[in-house]
Amino acid sequence: MKPLPYFTIIDRYFMRKFLFVATALIFIGGSLFLLFDIFSKNDELSILFQGSKTHAIITMAKFYTLRMMNLLLYIQFAFITLTTAITFFMLEKNNSGKVRGGEVIQMLTSGFSRKRVAMPFFIVGCLFIFFMCFAEEAFYIYCRDWPGANSNSLLGKVEIKTMDMQNDVSTGLKIYGTNLDLQTNSFLNPRIGIPKERTMGQLDELLASKAYWLPESDDHPAGFMLEGVMDLDKENWLARAVNTPVWLPHLNTELPVFYTSEVAHWVSPGNIFIISSLIPEDLTKDKSTFLPESLPDLYKKINSKRQLGPKYKERFNLHSRLVRPFLECTLLFLCIPVILSAKLSAPELRYKVAIFVIITTLMGLNVGLAHIGKLLVIQDGIPAAWGAWFPLIFLAPVCAILFDELYT
Repeated sequence: MKPLPYFTIIDRYFMRKFLFVATALIFIGGSLFLLFDIFSKNDELSILFQGSKTHAIITMAKFYTLRMMNLLLYIQFAFITLTTAITFFMLEKNNSGKVRGGEVIQMLTSGFSRKRVAMPFFIVGCLFIFFMCFAEEAFYIYCRDWPGANSNSLLGKVEIKTMDMQNDVSTGLKIYGTNLDLQTNSFLNPRIGIPKERTMGQLDELLASKAYWLPESDDHPAGFMLEGVMDLDKENWLARAVNTPVWLPHLNTELPVFYTSEVAHWVSPGNIFIISSLIPEDLTKDKSTFLPESLPDLYKKINSKRQLGPKYKERFNLHSRLVRPFLECTLLFLCIPVILSAKLSAPELRYKVAIFVIITTLMGLNVGLAHIGKLLVIQDGIPAAWGAWFPLIFLAPVCAILFDELYT
């Protein structure tokens, strides 16, 4: 098969160099991550290798593949930018002491336009970004039962998680407890803070011995069952609350927030069921070890009649995952013109420092705009699509200006 006529030998050389740097960074970073993490899991490894060695090796391969793919989800924008910068700096080297710079400088000084020089880097960079995003999404769909998908343990155990007090924006309740077990979706010592609008008077708190998650059924929406509620007979407001429907935004309907054995046959005496828009994973203090939901799962959850999680948050997560590859591609269109312009100026160290500062600023701008968009969605309630795509809408004109000013 003949190579595409548009690409010359030097174009293919640039692309191979970019892929080499990207692969090397993944290998080096992955090796260091693997080395330090294995040392922290000596006890688990000794138990794992007591059985079949083949099974142990396969388990480790699955566990660390998922961990690396999940890590790339959060650092890929910085990884792509670093790969681009290192590739250009490597191409700057030249064995000849008489000629300044490497292949890129020679092409620029010999009359090639910056647009023509940058084109192979744009193409291979964008293809690499979309490939990595597609690979990550495939892992999130087909590898949810792998070791490491919902646990930080090689043995496949679901850890007891530390809980963080969470405010249910739909009901106004504050939910807290200890020893969150994600295998049984339960936690101990639940403390439920009740606002004045739910008690029809003053702030109150429900204390119980245990709480467990109940998914949506024909009898009730999703929520938590509180077992062994303390001083239940002293909660005078509860009799009115169980008969007072309130507007629940996440269900788009009016229902009582509380259910007791007096109004619901499926609630045992001494227990209370509370409707919640929070799921057990939302109550954990450290969510970094969970495999993100796949795009099909997010889409199904958003379009279900009764959602299990906050509507705005889930919609934003869906749109932010869709916009992520395009947003990372904008970094290429922002960083490559800066690097090429500096290379035309001088090879001195101060220009390299300037490149580093500018690229770091651009990455910070990218992250900052994404964070602002998320806050606008969750706190101010703007449409999730606007919040997620806001950084791209802002950066696209900047890319167009740089393209016009630096390539023409």
